[in-house]
Amino acid sequence: MNTGGNTGLRQVGTGFPTEQLTQASTGRPGTVEHFALAETYAVQWVDQEGRSHKELLHRIGGVWFKAPNGENYAATLRPITASGKLSQALEEARTAAQKKAAPIEIPKVDVDVTGDGG
Repeated sequence: MNTGGNTGLRQVGTGFPTEQLTQASTGRPGTVEHFALAETYAVQWVDQEGRSHKELLHRIGGVWFKAPNGENYAATLRPITASGKLSQALEEARTAAQKKAAPIEIPKVDVDVTGDGG
């Protein structure tokens, strides 16, 4: 049954208008404002209480990052079959990418990131 979004129940928690959740944009629509290399590492480390942790950590712009749910996410990862088509395609793409030299600086250009020509 469609109630038109009104369930008759009181809202629980605090609602924020969407314009308060995002920063005002000062850039040209459909452009890339920043691009940085992000290194990802599979890490197993031991905390001060001696507990072992396994998660993916990221290094971006010389700063280390870890997700609050990083251990749960890492625990859900499953290997891709090495002999499968996807694994082979990924290896070919990785090898091809390693052969190309990445530019030191990304040039500032207008890019149609939406693909709609606008």
